[in-house]
Amino acid sequence: AVVSTQSTGAAIKLWNSSTAATWEDALNSYSDCKSILSENLSNAQSKLSKESFIKTDAWLETTLAKSLKSDGEMTFDQLTRLMVWKLQRGQFRATLMGLIKRN
Repeated sequence: AVVSTQSTGAAIKLWNSSTAATWEDALNSYSDCKSILSENLSNAQSKLSKESFIKTDAWLETTLAKSLKSDGEMTFDQLTRLMVWKLQRGQFRATLMGLIKRN
């Protein structure tokens, strides 16, 4: 996926900002960003899981976070699901899932 100059500029502006309002605006736009990302997954990214990226992201924010806080460790299934989220969210690395499943 190609990162646009506009989004890079916005990220730099956010990172350099010290106002809470700028950071709150970015946080409030996260839902829109997830929808855009979900609609633009590559074929390989969309085949990683039967679940949508948005559903996996919600699992990460709620269920996984609570589980890690209470258990203090991650199961193999949780790690696998986390990596699906990571690969759908960022640059797809075909060999990464294979490495995880072998370990």
